Amino acid sequence: MTYEPQHSPNSDIDKTDAPAAGLGSDASHMHAHEAQARASLSLDQQIEDVIHDAVMSLKQRQQEDGHWVFDLEADATIPAEYIFLNHYLDEREPEVEAKLASYIRSIQEEHGGWALFYQGDMDLSASVKAYWALKIAGDDIDAPHMVKAREAILAAGGAEKTNVFTRYALALFGHVPWRAVPVMPVELMLMPKWFQTTLKQLTTTAKVCPFLEKSKTAEVKELLWVAW
Repeated sequence: MTYEPQHSPNSDIDKTDAPAAGLGSDASHMHAHEAQARASLSLDQQIEDVIHDAVMSLKQRQQEDGHWVFDLEADATIPAEYIFLNHYLDEREPEVEAKLASYIRSIQEEHGGWALFYQGDMDLSASVKAYWALKIAGDDIDAPHMVKAREAILAAGGAEKTNVFTRYALALFGHVPWRAVPVMPVELMLMPKWFQTTLKQLTTTAKVCPFLEKSKTAEVKELLWVAW
């Protein structure tokens, strides 16, 4: 499992995308001119221009036999959760973890946090997961990128404002109490279809077992597998 970032906002992490000497200012002027020209157009014309650019970009990337192929990328939550899993199971993979941490750093946005898509607004839950993953991977909390991330997270409300999945991850490591996450009675998995609320009525993500009351007994675990 490896990640090769296409975009590297942090120049201290990956300098491979830096412009050649003497070309950076010309490119900046060209982009500024294009942006200014586009701003003078009507909204409909701007939309048409963007669609045209997207179509041309796709045509340029089409392979000779007609297909397209792209890197499968994800937001910061997926590599962060992989780091969580390895640490929770005490099955660390140092080489993989280093690559994942590098990828997480490379997609940190200018606002200090992490978005769910390239150059998007900060997503608090994704940012908390990314920050915590980098921290347990060994990043110095006083490093500039960590300070910037922490300040952005705190300004947005902190870990207590994150979604339930992020709070579950934090609870697994003891950083928030279990009362900070919702639970449902495990017996809900056995309710018949005519019951007012059944597991089949919930969305896919809501069916995740951590939502159910924690139990370590073998009998309940066996019951869960049979019901599932």
